Amino acid sequence: MTTVLVVDDSATDRCLAGGILQKGSGLAVSYAVDGRAALESMAKQAPDIVVTDLQMPELNGLELVAAARRRFPKVPVVVMTAHGSEQIAVAALKRGAASYVPKTALAHDLLPTVFNVLAVAHAELSHERMMASLTASQLTFTLASDFRLIGPLVQLVRRTMAEMGLYDEVGRVQAGVALEEALLTALYHGNLELTAAQMAGVGYDLLDDHAANVIEARRSQYPYRNRKIYVEVQISRSEIRFVIRHQGPGFTTTPMPNPLDVLAREDAQNRGLVHMELFMDEVLFNDSGKEIVLFKRYDPDTAEGERRGETGFLS
Repeated sequence: MTTVLVVDDSATDRCLAGGILQKGSGLAVSYAVDGRAALESMAKQAPDIVVTDLQMPELNGLELVAAARRRFPKVPVVVMTAHGSEQIAVAALKRGAASYVPKTALAHDLLPTVFNVLAVAHAELSHERMMASLTASQLTFTLASDFRLIGPLVQLVRRTMAEMGLYDEVGRVQAGVALEEALLTALYHGNLELTAAQMAGVGYDLLDDHAANVIEARRSQYPYRNRKIYVEVQISRSEIRFVIRHQGPGFTTTPMPNPLDVLAREDAQNRGLVHMELFMDEVLFNDSGKEIVLFKRYDPDTAEGERRGETGFLS
């Protein structure tokens, strides 16, 4: 049975909201007198949805919305607004409330609002279950030489790994950093043919105005402006594989630098190679210097150990 927790310090308003929700709806309603009591109740048994007043003396509705978002991110919260609480309602929506209902319209709007929010929440849960059942995903991109496309692509890959339940958050971040470095290598050293001296002036801060100006100037010139980056992403239950190809003349491939040497020299030029080498299980360059292939294996038993803190890293 779908459960609703109604939170209000006014016994009259609690009963009113609860009665509206229970009447012929099939919903099971429980009650709390303030935000603190609500969180205690949720810790014992999380409801499917929370309906809360905003103005309460002990942990108000705004604070409850923020706390519930942190501790119970899958439980949506609907706020009930009274006249004069509009600013608080806006703040609650910004902090994560799913919707709001004016108290003057409870009889007409509360039940439909709760059912609408529940439908969205259940669809999200169904999507999560479906993605957790996904065994493999393959994504193929043809990117313009535009650094602004790199961040969204990396975020999409990280989100896909997360939805499939692969790696812990640290592992996903590391894989994302390695992918980003490979894409930047293909963009800067490949398609745009920026030299080491030019790169020293540009750096890797893509939000820096000087860096953006140098890159944009290069992108506007022939033949750089017509070049593409080809990306293949393969994600399975056993490994992830990234293949990045560029259309530049190819750069000289040399043995991977020793990470300790790079760190000791504070060698910014090879920092990306170090990230790729340390964060992935295998990094390959083809002979022409136009393709980078990154592998990272996935072992569910090892991943579970990492989630528990058993990293196995050198101490």
